[in-house]
Amino acid sequence: RAETLGLALSILYDIAPEKRQKQFSENNPITPYGPAIFFPQISDMPSYHNNALWPFVASYWTLAQAKAGNEDGVVEGIGSVFRPAALFATNKENFNLDNGDYFTELNSSNMLWSLSGNIALTTRILFGIHFEPDGLVISPFVPKALEGTRTLDNFHYRGATLNITVNGYGANVKSISLNGKALKPGELIAASKLKGVCDITVDMDSQPIPPMKLNRVPNLK
Repeated sequence: RAETLGLALSILYDIAPEKRQKQFSENNPITPYGPAIFFPQISDMPSYHNNALWPFVASYWTLAQAKAGNEDGVVEGIGSVFRPAALFATNKENFNLDNGDYFTELNSSNMLWSLSGNIALTTRILFGIHFEPDGLVISPFVPKALEGTRTLDNFHYRGATLNITVNGYGANVKSISLNGKALKPGELIAASKLKGVCDITVDMDSQPIPPMKLNRVPNLK
């Protein structure tokens, strides 16, 4: 059996060594509607934790896929969260893995953990905002399918207002600047430097991300 949230947290918090993290990334079963809470399903149980996609779990899993460097996993994970939010015009609690609908044993709209997971896919992956005790590290992971220029304006952080622009695609930052001053890619931007309006520009290296597998499977009971 497989359990998605536990695998995701073991990657995000380095509980598993790097080699195992990549094995988890490539081998956790991914159904047509996204990563299940657990797999396979229990045949005589209704859809709730069983036979369900929960956007907050799928978001943790997608963050873990970015950390593991799995480009296809990130695209698949983003799709599993964005699809139902767009289709049903809200952030539901969970979805039936048989058909992607929201008819499960118990459900709610406007779930904050579903919403925050959705937002995190943009802020923490595509804009690469990593919160540290003393500042920020900006390190986006942008799949080739999502290449281009995107801007996040009026992002409030410790009294500062950040305007962040990310150009290109890839797993590595080629250059980064703060208010026109070059910074070292991957370095901590101290909170003390982030005052007032801060314009941050990130250019990705636009190089192919090393391919990894994705374990796409039919939903099984």
